[in-house]
Amino acid sequence: MRIRKSAEECYQYCKKNDFDEIAADVKSIETEISEFINKTEKSINKEDANKQIPVENYLPINKVIELIDGYRPLKIFGVDLSKFKRKSIQLTDMGLVCQHSDYQSFASIVVSAYAAQRASNASWLDANNFDADYVQDNNLPMESLVDIRIHTDKSKPAGFESLISKEVMEILLLARKLRGLNRNTNYVNPIKYQGNEHSKFGKLKPLLQNSNSNSVQNYNLVLFLEIFEKCLIDSEIEFVSQLRFGPVNVPPQDFFYFARLGSVPLSYSYYIRDNQSEDFVPFSSVEYKSSITVHSLRKQLVTVFDVLIGDREAIGMITGQSEATVGYYSDSTPEIESEIGKHKELVVKNLVLPEAVAFKEDHLEQTIDYREFAKKYRPITTHMTNEVGSGLYDLSSKDDLALNWTHLCPFGNDCPNEVVRTIGRMNCHICPKAISTRHHAPAIALKIKKLLDDVADLTAQKLNVNVSSADIGGINYEIKNKLQQASCWKVRKDIIDKYGIAIGDKEEVVNRMKYKVPGTFKHNLWLRLKEAENIPILQSDKLKRISNRMVRKLNKVVPELAEMLESIEGEVEDDPVSFLLTSLKMVAEIKEISLEELLDGKEKLISDDNKKLLEILNV
Repeated sequence: MRIRKSAEECYQYCKKNDFDEIAADVKSIETEISEFINKTEKSINKEDANKQIPVENYLPINKVIELIDGYRPLKIFGVDLSKFKRKSIQLTDMGLVCQHSDYQSFASIVVSAYAAQRASNASWLDANNFDADYVQDNNLPMESLVDIRIHTDKSKPAGFESLISKEVMEILLLARKLRGLNRNTNYVNPIKYQGNEHSKFGKLKPLLQNSNSNSVQNYNLVLFLEIFEKCLIDSEIEFVSQLRFGPVNVPPQDFFYFARLGSVPLSYSYYIRDNQSEDFVPFSSVEYKSSITVHSLRKQLVTVFDVLIGDREAIGMITGQSEATVGYYSDSTPEIESEIGKHKELVVKNLVLPEAVAFKEDHLEQTIDYREFAKKYRPITTHMTNEVGSGLYDLSSKDDLALNWTHLCPFGNDCPNEVVRTIGRMNCHICPKAISTRHHAPAIALKIKKLLDDVADLTAQKLNVNVSSADIGGINYEIKNKLQQASCWKVRKDIIDKYGIAIGDKEEVVNRMKYKVPGTFKHNLWLRLKEAENIPILQSDKLKRISNRMVRKLNKVVPELAEMLESIEGEVEDDPVSFLLTSLKMVAEIKEISLEELLDGKEKLISDDNKKLLEILNV
């Protein structure tokens, strides 16, 4: 919104001064920004919006942000910009200067908060290459992580890649378009990094340049916190304010240090009196202060991630920091870990469906360059030997590639001779030519579960009194073989997990899954059914038996179900899990209850038929 306000102010200024050609360029950028905002957020209804009383320098926004399913949405009616500094932009070579809202500070803070970057890194993002590794993809959800290149980090002079949400990247791309309007020579031409003639970073064009020399500013977050806390109040969301009144002349760190000790330092800034006949008395004006800084946001992001995922190498992919640096910045305590842990289920999804993130043919170019593929997908291969190398180097054409659920095969699932000689045919779990990416992680997890289900069945067979000693030998061999396969797939899964799981379309994932009471058998069974839906090859015999048994029970309790399912009867043997899920949805429709009510067993479902249905789900 701040960026749109800046563009709007530049447009109005150009129109007022009859610079129609420049105005048209600015209007184009403003329109693009507005389309981006409307695409990413929902609008507040007009009745609520009209209740707000606009004041001077008031920026109406009227948007709703859905933070977490089941929680109150955040309503943003408008923002008071009167306390914020303004910046200027030179719109012509002759010196036409327009004042506009300071979007640079906002964007810089967003980069620091979302990618845990130093303030200097955000301030000196290179406009020419910060997006060098970003490939625009309209199908990629806004919350997806994308690459952003950091050019000026003091600990990594050669630069490095960090990760940031696609939404923030799109904001930065819009900021670059606004910056491109500035005809000031200090913006048109590269400038010296921090004014240093001998800097190892040379000259560059700072994306969020705030002055001719681009001085790094440690922005005060109090104004932003005031806005945020007003939004929380307007949204009727309970919170503990992070703002405190303190003397104007006392730095925040000193104020909070003394406050923790139970005292407040006096720092008189004025002498005042009521009238000329009285003596002056010392007086200190107060203002809002907060202990939250841009740097503390950096520490907070690392701390939260460290507690949530516990993988510092993976965190380093987002922040660009080494594992040691991540450990230095992580500032968790038992109290903090407990608080974050309470909300872990809200931010770390229980289930990512293999079908939602699987590789599709249209993801790949006809000719595949293994270097570009490696850069984009960070693939892994395992169990390489001197004789059989990684399949990554065999990538060449999409036509030769087999897209399996758990991996890609560059030989179209036709094992080459060196593989057959060393490990035999179709032993994909131990094959160095099998290429896996994070897109395959959910399917690999499902494959492991299938193998362990098979092991459980085989173990049960050994207890059968009619099993001969010869049969037991064969069963033990199968158990050993399946455990070996599961172990090999587990190695792949563990390595991939260090890169983070792949998240597909958020709407698709959420719509295809329903959470039951965590930890219950019903909950775990439902998740197993959902993740195996439409993937018969990864459904274990145990899961198929359960599905067939439940469908038979449903047919007895709901006679009309059998007739409705006649048209898809052939799917029972082909895909029993999907057939069961379809049956459950139809039963819910027949009984005129929601699928959630059918599965959860709400107390209001008191009919005998419904009680029988709920008993079925206990298998």
